[in-house]
Formats: sequence, structure tokens, C-alpha cells
Amino acid sequence: MFDGAAILDGLPDSVRAEFARDFNIADEGFRNGRVASTTQTKEKYRREWFAYCKTLGVDPHLEAATTRFQTRARVLSGFAARTRRGAFGRGRQIAAGSVASAITAVGQAISLDTGVNPTKNEGSKELIYPLQVMMSGFKKEDPATVKKLPIEVDVPEYLASLGRHAGSSERDQAIGDLSLIGFYYLLRSAEYTKNRSRDEKQTVEFRVIDVTFFKRDGLGKLRQLPRNASKEDILAADSATLRLTNQKNGWKGVCINHHVNGESYYCPVKALARRVLHIRAHSDDVSLGLHTFFNNKSEFNITDADIRAALKFPAQD
Repeated sequence: MFDGAAILDGLPDSVRAEFARDFNIADEGFRNGRVASTTQTKEKYRREWFAYCKTLGVDPHLEAATTRFQTRARVLSGFAARTRRGAFGRGRQIAAGSVASAITAVGQAISLDTGVNPTKNEGSKELIYPLQVMMSGFKKEDPATVKKLPIEVDVPEYLASLGRHAGSSERDQAIGDLSLIGFYYLLRSAEYTKNRSRDEKQTVEFRVIDVTFFKRDGLGKLRQLPRNASKEDILAADSATLRLTNQKNGWKGVCINHHVNGESYYCPVKALARRVLHIRAHSDDVSLGLHTFFNNKSEFNITDADIRAALKFPAQD
């Protein structure tokens, strides 16, 4: 994060290691506080900003002592406009929100170097006035947001029925079960599928160890089933809980529960049971994601692309 070598060099040997440890822990916390994919985007805009200013012959830190306010506003708005027309992306105009993210990245990068964010009014969270007006204009030019219709329960049930048919593959069964689970538990696809860039994301997908099943006893009270419960007990569970390890919103250790819905097959609890039992029959590794499935003793995963394609399939059928 910050170079502490110069500070450490001036310390006596008796305390240098202790302070170096403090700095290392602080740097680790800083890195953990930033999601890799977001960090990469911010780093891209930082590089582009410094290159933009170098060409113009302007101090990239826009320090007040060397840069007039009019120059600061002109250069920042020009960079925003170049970002707007997609020069740092795919060459297509991007929405005002994405431009705002680029300006934020620039301001934060400068702030890390100097302690001052020149994109904001001093002592305020608001952008300097010229940028405010420009962003307002960009928003007015943006097309209206097209809302997508939510799917109904018949779609995941249809996908589950495909996996239920004789001759269906393990992949079909996994997609059907995961569709039911995602629908009833209100999950984002990143929470129950394998994403190729997951190491860049904060969200940790649900794993076998995150699933807990419950069954009512003779008095009607829910009792937790042990991890090694029989196949029959798990399939007969009355409810199941998913534990959030680390999600996009930062929640950790929170549990979400769902009861059986009365369906013998198209039920989220029974779908979870089928996933857990399938994985358990092939592996003792409880850290495997629910998206894992096995075929001919080989391990595979359901990706977010698989789920997107499956959800579009009924509309084409």
C-alpha cells in the first residue's frame, strides 16, 4: 500500500521488526478490503489518467499549488468524456454510472498519493460543480433502463423436469436442482455456480459444508440432522439452511432457511438434498461447491453461463 522502507531504515534494530510487522498487517488489511476485479478496474483508470495528463503536460495529482481550478475541471471533464465514448473499453459509449466510477477511481488514486481528492469539493463528498453538471447531462442522455421480467416458478420446475427424465445427464440434473435452489432461496448466480474469475470476486459460492438439514421429531420440533445422516433422512428433511460464508454485501455467517413446499420433487429442500447426496456419493470433500457434479468418476462444475443458457432455453422451446 505505502512504502514504509524509509521510515523503517531510520529505526534501531531493536524495534524495526516490530514496526515492520505492524505495516505488513496494515497492508494485508488494505488488500483484503479491495475486491480483485474492482482493483483491476481502478488500476486501469489510474494508468489511463496518468497517461492522459502526461500527454497534456498537466500534473496528474492536480495539486492546488500548481494547477488552477479551471485547468483541473477541464482535464477531469475531458478524461470523463474520453471514458464516456468508450476509449478505455470496447469503443462504445458507456453509461453515466460507469463514467462516475472512473472519476471515483482517479480521485481515490490521487488521494492515496497526496491525501487530497481533487475531484471533490474540499471537505465534501460531492464532485466539483463542473463535473456535477456534466454528469447530470450524461444521465439525461442515457437511454431509459429496460427492466427485465422475473421468471416464474414454472421455469425452474421445467428445468428440473428435464433432469428428471430417464436418460438425462448428471449435468442436466445439476442444472435443474440448482435452478430450483436459486429460485426459492433468492440467490444470485454467483452464489451457487462456478465462475472462472471467482478468485477476483468477494462472493464465496455455497459449499456442501454450508448446508444443514432439519427434520421434525415426534413432538413436531425441528431437529438438526448430523452431517453423516442417512440418505433416507436427508431426503425426508423438513427444512434446510444455507450459511453465507462471504457474500457481495459483506454478510458473513448469516443463515437463510427454507421449508419443504409440499412438492415431492420440485422442492428446494429436496433439490439441496439431491445435490449434497450426489456430491457425498463421489467425494468426502465438504468444501466442494453445490455446483459440483460427477460423471464417469470425473469432476465437473455448473457455471453461471450454464444457468443463463438454461433459463433462456424454455423461451426457445
